[in-house]
Amino acid sequence: MWRWLLILLPLAASPAWSESVQVEVDGTGATREAAIAQGLVEAIQQVTGVAVAANQEFRSAVVALADKDTQSVGIAESAQSAIAQAANGVIHGYRVIQVETDEPGHVVVQLAVEVEKFQPKGLGNENRRRIAVAPFVGSPGQSGLSAMLQDRVTSYLTQARRFAVVDRMHDAAYAQEMTTLLNQAPVVERVRIGQVIGADYLVVGTVRQAGVSQSERTIGLTGERITSASSSLEVDYSVLEIATRQLKWTGTVRLGGGGDALAALVDGVSARIANDITQSIFPLRLIRFDNPAELIVNQGAGTLTQGQRFRALLLGEKLVDPYTNESLGQTEREIGVVEIQRVDPKVSYGRLVSGTLPSPGSEVVLRPAVPVRSRSVALQPVAAPLIKLPGDR
Repeated sequence: MWRWLLILLPLAASPAWSESVQVEVDGTGATREAAIAQGLVEAIQQVTGVAVAANQEFRSAVVALADKDTQSVGIAESAQSAIAQAANGVIHGYRVIQVETDEPGHVVVQLAVEVEKFQPKGLGNENRRRIAVAPFVGSPGQSGLSAMLQDRVTSYLTQARRFAVVDRMHDAAYAQEMTTLLNQAPVVERVRIGQVIGADYLVVGTVRQAGVSQSERTIGLTGERITSASSSLEVDYSVLEIATRQLKWTGTVRLGGGGDALAALVDGVSARIANDITQSIFPLRLIRFDNPAELIVNQGAGTLTQGQRFRALLLGEKLVDPYTNESLGQTEREIGVVEIQRVDPKVSYGRLVSGTLPSPGSEVVLRPAVPVRSRSVALQPVAAPLIKLPGDR
């Protein structure tokens, strides 16, 4: 007859962003208690995917619960707290299914364990590639400019909604919130601890040139001196694959403008960098084109503006590099020009201003017809198309 260990404090209801998952695991150890501790570790690892270690604090919490005559355990709040802090997981309870001792000092325990699993709020992004933007490198006096570039590129990549963008700018604020969660939040909420994800790609950059220059000229007829200012910004950037440190994309953006417009140039350069990266991996697509006066594009506010024009390209045959057998993408045939008419939060609407639409079921991508321009200042883009290495679209 099973007996239950009394729960010292009532368990809080599971929040909307978590769910209880029951798994069956085997634990081994020199004693029954040690085997149960190892089994609970295995259960947390299976559910959360996070490697944990059964340290002394964890084992002590389990041993205090694992009464030799108890078969089914509901873990108390105080014990859950110790386990959560030690193992980054919350265990509601476990049931001993079977205990075997095949030789002295070797116990195998089969357990049914109930583990709290974190579920992110909002739309899932598990199918998106993860990307992070590192601080841009510059001269000592350019720290503010470098931080602004990192912030703007991160913002543009987020608004494009093609990547799961991993934050690398607010580590101090994140650490403070995690400390609060660990020390003050109810134990059931601590399931969110240890859920940090890594990036697949890292954007790195170097500020090569940035500044405002002044020039003077004298009007010969009047002798009047006229002073004028001009701004320029040049940034190199690369995209690295984290797992291999392989250089995947690289490019340079140079912009110039009249007057003291360096802040506006930062916005323009950031837009170009983010747009080049996004277009290389996830070019804009027409997701509905049955009506040439109301085309729907799979990108919205923050990255597109009314009046922008794009070349509509029909995707065709897949290409393979004969030397490496890696994919080179698909052939692209220009079929017309699309102008953006309206921008909504997630999609945009456009019209076909020239050309002919393909038959339904075709794949149509959009490439910029003109360089991306800042809305606050007239910019003069200089050279530097994106360089793609073999094997990338």
